[in-house]
Amino acid sequence: MITYFLLFDPFGYAISPVSLVSVSLAAWVYMRGLVRSARIRGTVSMWRQALFLAGLTCILAATNAPLASLGHSLFSVHQVEHLLLRLAGPLLFAVSQPWRLLQAGLNRRWRRYLDALGKSFAFRFLAHPVTATVALPFNLRRDAFGGNFCP
Repeated sequence: MITYFLLFDPFGYAISPVSLVSVSLAAWVYMRGLVRSARIRGTVSMWRQALFLAGLTCILAATNAPLASLGHSLFSVHQVEHLLLRLAGPLLFAVSQPWRLLQAGLNRRWRRYLDALGKSFAFRFLAHPVTATVALPFNLRRDAFGGNFCP
């Protein structure tokens, strides 16, 4: 009986090290940006911090156990994963407005690189609200039909 409890793993093999590392890295950069920006601009509201961390939690919940393992066998759980990854997580990130804090958390070389990338024509064109709104239905259709986009 004792060996059963020692060997019992409630999450199975469904914990993704890639998602754990990437979410941990994003949280670390965000916290570093909070500390740096607090010295310059003052503190950020607790609501924005909580919304960003809730978005990271949505990503972790959708990509790790138990949802990841159940998503392979239950369609409803698979759709919950999609809702967390495509709707709840990005919405929480957008409302928390973490861009300046994430940028402040990076070192100077990465900040300059992202600044140059943000000023490029291609990035500004793709980030424009009209372009993003027009591209959204095409992206959803491509994902719904397995990536085979046929107009």
